[in-house]
Amino acid sequence: MANPSECRNPTYVVTVKYGKEELAEKELGDALFYKDPNVLICRTSFKGVLLLKTVLNDEQVMKLILSYPPSTIERMVRIISCCDISLDLIKCLSEILNNFNIVGYKTVRFGRKGLLSDQQISEVLKFLKGRINPSLENELVLEPVDNYLCVGLVPDKKDRIRRKFL
Repeated sequence: MANPSECRNPTYVVTVKYGKEELAEKELGDALFYKDPNVLICRTSFKGVLLLKTVLNDEQVMKLILSYPPSTIERMVRIISCCDISLDLIKCLSEILNNFNIVGYKTVRFGRKGLLSDQQISEVLKFLKGRINPSLENELVLEPVDNYLCVGLVPDKKDRIRRKFL
């Protein structure tokens, strides 16, 4: 397990079965270490949530993980960027959307409430709903982790690892 500060800009937020974080770390490490010996896996303050930092691309990660089907990993969301929740979230989200040319998405989904207040969630959803387009394929996934709100863009329901091999 890596020091959480080393995972400041994670590649993935990984949701695992509650209480199975240690086994999930082992499963991820065993699957990815061969191709990325510098892979970092960090626990968060939330049970069932890990951060993964790797140099491997999405296709490589999924191929390796599904080669060794995990018993504990439920979802993996590729992270584009993260915002400090103590700063202006709307400004940060606007910059992320603009910097990554995200003009729309099918829906917005929160992974959990985390440390966000109800007011922050309401403001974020109000800001993001203007870009919702049901004809698009990608979901904008918001993953509050510790003091950060991490943003991912994933094909609809393609973050569900357990469905891929069951």
